[in-house]
Amino acid sequence: MNAKEHFKINFGKRLSSLIDNKNGISPLKKPVTRIELAKHIDSIDPPCSRQILYRYETGAATPDLHRLKIIAEFFQVSYDYLLGESEAIQR
Repeated sequence: MNAKEHFKINFGKRLSSLIDNKNGISPLKKPVTRIELAKHIDSIDPPCSRQILYRYETGAATPDLHRLKIIAEFFQVSYDYLLGESEAIQR
């Protein structure tokens, strides 16, 4: 598996877990709707939609660095966690 495929798989799984707050993993301590997250991203870096988030989660698309930063800040997690490089969630 090359680095890009590794990123897509890990990022998608981590994003999905944070959105759904699986196992209480999110520092936000609650699930977030994809619409909420899409609106937040869209307010800073349009366009963003539920469909784009779904594509990130499934690995069909990857966010650019600016979007990655927005997502990490929204969930209060480290970039390394989102990238699958660390198990430490918080920055």
